[in-house]
Amino acid sequence: MRTRFGLVLLPLWLFCACDDAPSKQELPEQEQQDLEAGDEDLPEHDSLDQEMLTDTPVEQELSELDSLPDDDDAVDLDTLLDQDEGEDEDSSDFDPSHYRGRCAEVDSFLPMYTDVVQKWAQQDALTRPVEEPLLFVGSSSIRRWEGLSRSYSDYSPLQRGFGGAQLAELAYWFQELIVAPGPRGLVVFAGTNDVAAGVPAEVVLDRFACLRERLGLQLGWDFPLLFIGITPTPSRWQQWPVAAQVNQAVAEWATDDPGLVHVDVPAAFLATGSPPAERLFVGDRLHLSEEGYALWDSILRPAVEAHVQSPVWQPPSAPLRGGERILIDLGPSNPDDGEPSPSPDYLGQHWNNWHPIDGGSELLPGEHLQALRTTQGEPTSVGLVLTGGFSCNGRSNGGLLWPTQDLLGDLAGGSATGDFFYSNND
Repeated sequence: MRTRFGLVLLPLWLFCACDDAPSKQELPEQEQQDLEAGDEDLPEHDSLDQEMLTDTPVEQELSELDSLPDDDDAVDLDTLLDQDEGEDEDSSDFDPSHYRGRCAEVDSFLPMYTDVVQKWAQQDALTRPVEEPLLFVGSSSIRRWEGLSRSYSDYSPLQRGFGGAQLAELAYWFQELIVAPGPRGLVVFAGTNDVAAGVPAEVVLDRFACLRERLGLQLGWDFPLLFIGITPTPSRWQQWPVAAQVNQAVAEWATDDPGLVHVDVPAAFLATGSPPAERLFVGDRLHLSEEGYALWDSILRPAVEAHVQSPVWQPPSAPLRGGERILIDLGPSNPDDGEPSPSPDYLGQHWNNWHPIDGGSELLPGEHLQALRTTQGEPTSVGLVLTGGFSCNGRSNGGLLWPTQDLLGDLAGGSATGDFFYSNND
């Protein structure tokens, strides 16, 4: 069963990107990819505080000497320096050398989802959808998680999952996919498709190490990286020994890595059986059911709360005055299926049009449209972010071509009603 919408529908995320507040697709084409690939799926930090520049190292040492006690209470300078060196050693116990030099295979990887990543990148280049989001990236289990945005609304989540994603793809598109959104923390679920594609455990670990090193070098080694362990499933139970090797290695690395957290959801799933209970999955025995996501979240949420700082919420200023409205045309813009709604339309109303897209195309969680205007054309701080999988189509496949004001009032704009935007049951 499909639900069609000509204007706006949920689940969407409408938010206010106000200065005084933290701003907070089982689609036809994707479904085909999922079936073919077995989805889950195959194939600025350099600024310095000015106070730090006021004293040279020599002046700082002299200042420390001036502050030493006199006479019998004096502290030997060598002792003081030894103490400082000891403190430095304590704070630098972590040795990232086992992550180094392991990106050769990633650098030669042929990415399979260039169009998906570039679509996000193009929209992000216009404006960020969320300031300092908790970024969720990975394969279709991230893409299909319909309750994610509600469960983590207090962390300003940004959902960027795409079916078939491998760890190599995430590391390959590291800059565009992970750095560009400016996240406060990163949650990753990937690796299962690498294993399913026959990639040996040691190569999967090379891919993860490459991702980890790039994250540490660019965002800092204490930047929160939560890795959801590769989850055992009935449909891929034969590959579980390889996945378990990957999970075990990442868990061991996490013991002394200041930013890495291994989220051990596999243990909770295996507690229901080997393989895990069928009720945790939908009919394909691969993707999670609502109960499966609930179990996932029961392990992930405490880890997020322990390791990621949530934004301090402040009530936003009202983005709209009483009586103001925002109209959005979410349909395709190719001539066969639709057209952008004019602004003003024949009733004098301003419309916000979705990015150029052809009928039959998929829209993924994390896509967004910002700086929306009211029907009077006034700018607002309101933006729209998709938090579920959708598709769109139009004239050649249906749509209300000749709407009447008797039925729709001032929403009777044929350019908006002649195409449609809909969600698919998975």
